[in-house]
Amino acid sequence: MQEPKLPTAAEIMNRAPLTFTPDVEITQAIATLLKHGYSGAPVVDGAGMLLGVLSEKDCIRVLSTSAFHGAPNGNVGDHMTPSPVAVAPSADIFQLVFAFHDGTFRRVLVADGGKLVGLITRRDVLRALDELRRAREKLPRTTTYDAIAAQHERDLND
Repeated sequence: MQEPKLPTAAEIMNRAPLTFTPDVEITQAIATLLKHGYSGAPVVDGAGMLLGVLSEKDCIRVLSTSAFHGAPNGNVGDHMTPSPVAVAPSADIFQLVFAFHDGTFRRVLVADGGKLVGLITRRDVLRALDELRRAREKLPRTTTYDAIAAQHERDLND
């Protein structure tokens, strides 16, 4: 039995995430996020090119400011975080782990040539890691000594 293959971003991503275009009214975008229970969404242009992300943090800033200055105004493009972190579809599970570990975001965007192709949440990564763990548990157990001995035996035979 061989080691399980590490899952890639393309294998675990949501291929049809909720997205906004920059011209959507910010209040409409906030209402949509709340309705669906999402903490944010990518912002793309008409061709699907990734422009930014509208996060809960962005929305909180908009609404808290409006508490003192009247109704919130503007569009998603005025309030989004530009140039979000994105990974390639070929990124493996541990590249995703590092992306979440090194950042404070709740989602990693997947882009190919600048075009959004998917979205991965922390829960998606957790699920994939658990599946990997379960697949590894089905493998025969070997000790480190057994693995080293097997490698040395292969080296001697080469």
